[in-house]
Amino acid sequence: MSRTDTFGRSDTVAGPRNQDHEDAFREMFDMAPNGVIQVDFESGKIKHANAAMQDLSGFTLSDLQAMRFDDLLDARASEMSYGGMVPEIASAEAIGPFEMTFMDAKGAPLAVEVRGKAWPDSDGRQSLWCFVCDLRDHRQKEVEQGAEINEAKERLADIIEAAQLGTFEVDVHTRMNHINDRWAEMLGYERAELEPLDIDGFRDLLHPDDLTGFDDQVTSFAGGAEVFEREARIRHKDGHYVWVFSRGRVARRDRDGRPVRISGIHLDISEQKAREEALRAAMRRIEDTSAERDDAQQRFFDVTNVSNVWYWEQDSDLRFTYLSDNLKRCIHLKPEMVVGKTRAEVLGGDQAAGDAADWEELARKVAAREPFRDFTYMVPGDGEHPDIWLRTSGAPFYDRDGNFAGYRGIGDNVTELVEAMKRAQAANRSKSQFLANMSHEIRTPLNGVLGMAELLESHIEDPDKLRMIHTIRRSGESLLNIINDLLDMAKIEAGRLTLENAPFRIDEILRRLEDIHLLRAEEKGLSFEVMIGSGCDQPRMGDSHRVQQVLHNLLSNAIKFTEKGSVNLMVLARKDQPLKITVEDTGIGMTPEQIDQVFDDFVQADSSIARRFGGTGLGMSIMRQMVTLMDGKVDVSSTPGEGTIITVTLPLPIAANQDDKPDPMAGAQAPHRFEGHRILVADDNPTNRELMAAMLDSMGAESMLVNDGVEAVQAAHDGKFDLILMDISMPLKDGVTALAEIREAEKSCGQADRVPVVAVTAHAMAHQIAEYVIAGFDTHLCKPFTRADLARTLSVMQGPERSGARK
Repeated sequence: MSRTDTFGRSDTVAGPRNQDHEDAFREMFDMAPNGVIQVDFESGKIKHANAAMQDLSGFTLSDLQAMRFDDLLDARASEMSYGGMVPEIASAEAIGPFEMTFMDAKGAPLAVEVRGKAWPDSDGRQSLWCFVCDLRDHRQKEVEQGAEINEAKERLADIIEAAQLGTFEVDVHTRMNHINDRWAEMLGYERAELEPLDIDGFRDLLHPDDLTGFDDQVTSFAGGAEVFEREARIRHKDGHYVWVFSRGRVARRDRDGRPVRISGIHLDISEQKAREEALRAAMRRIEDTSAERDDAQQRFFDVTNVSNVWYWEQDSDLRFTYLSDNLKRCIHLKPEMVVGKTRAEVLGGDQAAGDAADWEELARKVAAREPFRDFTYMVPGDGEHPDIWLRTSGAPFYDRDGNFAGYRGIGDNVTELVEAMKRAQAANRSKSQFLANMSHEIRTPLNGVLGMAELLESHIEDPDKLRMIHTIRRSGESLLNIINDLLDMAKIEAGRLTLENAPFRIDEILRRLEDIHLLRAEEKGLSFEVMIGSGCDQPRMGDSHRVQQVLHNLLSNAIKFTEKGSVNLMVLARKDQPLKITVEDTGIGMTPEQIDQVFDDFVQADSSIARRFGGTGLGMSIMRQMVTLMDGKVDVSSTPGEGTIITVTLPLPIAANQDDKPDPMAGAQAPHRFEGHRILVADDNPTNRELMAAMLDSMGAESMLVNDGVEAVQAAHDGKFDLILMDISMPLKDGVTALAEIREAEKSCGQADRVPVVAVTAHAMAHQIAEYVIAGFDTHLCKPFTRADLARTLSVMQGPERSGARK
């Protein structure tokens, strides 16, 4: 009786004969030199293992019979399992080979190759007979053989290199010809210039008379030829043909006998012919070079004839030896007027020309044999022609022995550019002057508006009227901020914004700002907190006014653009670390595109922002430029609808002398009363006179009012005053002239105590204030000013040592 198993094989039911066969099979099984294991097909359990498998694995037969096939696998390295082999067993009579990693009895990895065949045992149960080959020796032999092959390749490469042989290897399928460096060198190429080189490209290099022999050779390979030798002419990169001896063989064929790879060598056998051909090629190269030189020279002349840039050359003594002919078209000088002279000789020692450029820097670069770029200088006119401005760039050149030979370069006429720059600078100065004048004209009436509003506020108790006064003052202060922003921007653009370097304490600035901005935040219902970190009480060197302006702009912006939530300021000033200022708000936030534009002049997020919140769009721009002047940096992080975080880092050093104190004007506490003080007020504006009189009267001081500088000089001569408040811009005689005459009168009378004179002015730019101090004013009071500003000035100018001095 027979039956068919799962794999379609017919088997006879077990009987004595089958048992005999199985016994004989097991005997061969046990004698096999490789490991053999019998695995139950369904369960994967090991049923038997021969002695070789026991020796290979280190497990005893009983150990193995207690294991499953997967128990032998190294779970860390094996990509195959018994279950993974089952589908292949079901579809094929034999499986494998598979490379696997077993674990031996000692737990060491064992690289093996497994092949298998499914076969029923005597009981009719399907078994998988696995033949296991130890790959360790095989892999070691592969490594050793690989080393031997590599060594042989290196020896062969050394031999080829020593013999100066060019090698090639043709892949018939891809038609690509792989060559070595010498093969390309024979033809005057770098290998990279030729590769990829296919058979058609190689045929293009062959001499036409050798093409037939090459084609016959290719045909012979298909007919069974293995080795070939031939001589052929191959075109050199320069155009000549090199005679080479070519020897090769078919290195590999496919199953159908067609050539797959052909390899061989090339040897130059045409030394004499190559010398003759090289001579001819050299003659051709000379002719080609001459033609190229002529072409280059012609191109040079063609370009210079239409260009406004001329070319020049100087010798080692820096005398001009060549100038292109188009020089005379670009300027009034001709080449013959310049050749043989140095630049200094061309300028003729003209003082204005000498002062118009940094000749010392040019001399330094030339002495150091350095190139120079865009050196601009003036060439004086000759009476018939005006002065001109030239721009030149040059680089040193050397002779064949490496000796300095001179300079070569280009030049062009930039007179129009320089004149345009001068006009732009003049326009910028005019703009700055216009802004200064406008500032003066606006500050003067604004002083009356804000001052009178402040005085009026002290006389009103009605809440509605007080709100109106507050509105007037806030509006006036907003206008003043706009004026200040415009002036700062003008100074920045003109490069006239300078920074002071004096000791100050950041905590004092923070407390002043907290008082100023807390009210604004509370009016909008915002939470406002100033966190002063450790070290803020340590004096630092810098411009306290500009630092305060940076903080003010940041806080003003944060409060302005925050409708609900909070605005927080945190300042860290740890020792030996930069000043770190962080302002965080829960305002409208910004998109990445808006962040990119936040520091641009006159820019806000969009037009609706400007309409909704107001402002000029200058605050952040000025803030960033001031931070840059202080060598600091600004980082912005923002999310629309959630808020903004701005971090400013200022590398302001700790003051070396901790006893240094800030400007006494900044921290002076002004007394409220100045009874017994006589003060002369000189101002041509009636409103300002009335304002100062009212403020002085409210502080108990006696005031005398005059209209101009003439009256001020006369009043100072006729009366005794403890202080003079002097306007600068007045008719008939300005404040500076009046001060000079007052000082001269004091000097001529032998007056020991000079009356303090304060410049009260709407000219508030830093350079203007410096001019007043130089002119002799004791200090200045900038319009518009508050009653507190005036009181502080009086306090400083009328300290205990001055009090009552002129009574």
